[in-house]
Amino acid sequence: YGSQGNDDLGTYYAWQSFYDVTWPNANNSGSVITSLENKAVTWEKKHTLNTGIDASLFNSRLSVSAEYYYSKTTDLLLNYPMAISTGFTGYSANVGSMQNQGVEFMIRGTIFNNPNFYWDMSVMGAHNKNKVLSLTDESDEITGTFLIKEGLPIYTIYMAKSAGVDPQTGKQLYYAYESMDDNGKIIGEYITDDYTKAANSRYYHGTRAPKISGSVGMNFKLFKDIDLSVLTTYSLGGKVYETIGTYDLIINK
Repeated sequence: YGSQGNDDLGTYYAWQSFYDVTWPNANNSGSVITSLENKAVTWEKKHTLNTGIDASLFNSRLSVSAEYYYSKTTDLLLNYPMAISTGFTGYSANVGSMQNQGVEFMIRGTIFNNPNFYWDMSVMGAHNKNKVLSLTDESDEITGTFLIKEGLPIYTIYMAKSAGVDPQTGKQLYYAYESMDDNGKIIGEYITDDYTKAANSRYYHGTRAPKISGSVGMNFKLFKDIDLSVLTTYSLGGKVYETIGTYDLIINK
């Protein structure tokens, strides 16, 4: 069990205000605040618990390890939203918390161990489940096509949903709806070719995080003098957001 901090806000000046002193004021130069200070901003705090087991069998020709972990991050460093009428969209603050939990495993075995030919193989995998536990009381955090919302994985893809192409006109069709409740249930869904309506009827499309990821590796030794190593990685599940021209795509991995 341990704790660590993170101060990566994307700026070194979250605790300071910035001013533009070239703001036009009739024939004189004026100044205007361009970013708000927050002297209370501090590091994110991540608390992690790991527990696992390692085993070696058959005179060490087969080894297995498995690990479970749970981590909770508090004081998330995000943009605290404000009413646009204040002249600002928000400021950097410690808001909310999230958790990660999952398992990691590794299986490694020696398949051949002869004087002129050696071959071992290892398989590694990991599964992680992420969830945002709490945010500000004001609103969810939306950045482009990504959403940070309580109860969902962080940076969930949140955008319009394609309904195919109208076979008669060739126009792109979209799903839209009248409203969505707090549990994400769609109310009054319909299909339209009006992208403005579709853009205001966003859907949750999942996250980039894969269901399982890892690697497969092999080591060979030939005639005691030739070594060969092969390593491949894999990632199963998760979504990829791709833009091609004016088309937005969600691709399953």
